[in-house]
Amino acid sequence: MNRHKTVLIFFLLLMFLAVRAYSAGLIQDLLKSNDPESKEFVIPEPDTINDEVKILDVDRDLYPNGIKIIKLKITLPADAAYSMVFEEWSGDPPVWQNDIETVSTTASEAYKEVLEADIDDRIIDSGDHVFVDIPETDVDWIHCKIIYEKL
Repeated sequence: MNRHKTVLIFFLLLMFLAVRAYSAGLIQDLLKSNDPESKEFVIPEPDTINDEVKILDVDRDLYPNGIKIIKLKITLPADAAYSMVFEEWSGDPPVWQNDIETVSTTASEAYKEVLEADIDDRIIDSGDHVFVDIPETDVDWIHCKIIYEKL
């Protein structure tokens, strides 16, 4: 067999194996990144809001299996007793499904984080949304951060 036919057969065999691996999901698993992602935001003058605010869409194309929250953080401009509820919503229009976790500072804290092991409902379904419930408060701003990974 001449060299060109050998190379062609080898190339076709590689292509066949690549297609089989892709269809079996092996390549997608290799390409899937499990690096944590984050979303952070500042809510200025939260006392003017006193409502729920959407902070994250768990996009069906980007997160087909949903996400797992690994850390929630809030920071205030000064020490103050404050609680912020992170919530899971679904549907269109979105409706509340359940509380993910309440992150609370004490009167002597301006920063609080909750780790994965302590988060009540850390799995968020694909297509759902993460909201924060902003209570009445007299703080000037709130910095929030959510750290999550793709499932």
